[in-house]
Amino acid sequence: ASSLLQAYLDFLFPGIGKGADRFGALRRRRARVLRIPAELFFQNPLSGVALPETPTLCLYGRNDDVLRIFHSNLSTDYETAVRRICPNTRFQALPAGHFFRCQNVRTLLAESILSFISGKGVVC
Repeated sequence: ASSLLQAYLDFLFPGIGKGADRFGALRRRRARVLRIPAELFFQNPLSGVALPETPTLCLYGRNDDVLRIFHSNLSTDYETAVRRICPNTRFQALPAGHFFRCQNVRTLLAESILSFISGKGVVC
């Protein structure tokens, strides 16, 4: 079972060193291991947070398996969840997974961010 979990974590987070005492550069001794799942399942850490006036750009991969853990239908579930906090959000789903590995997608990502910051909207 542990090798199955390791394979799944490697699939979700490729290239990130994982072990009993660390996750990437993060050391486990700095994390409250029992508090993390408790907060995840029993608390809403974003309760009461709202940015109704803040223009927001949300770029995500259409094939993002990490987001799908929490939102099975990204274009409706995920966007609705983000709009609860940031109703003034522009969304752009990119042809990518969680890490935006393809250089063409990264170029589009950078262009979209620059366009948004300059006030021109989202590049599609």
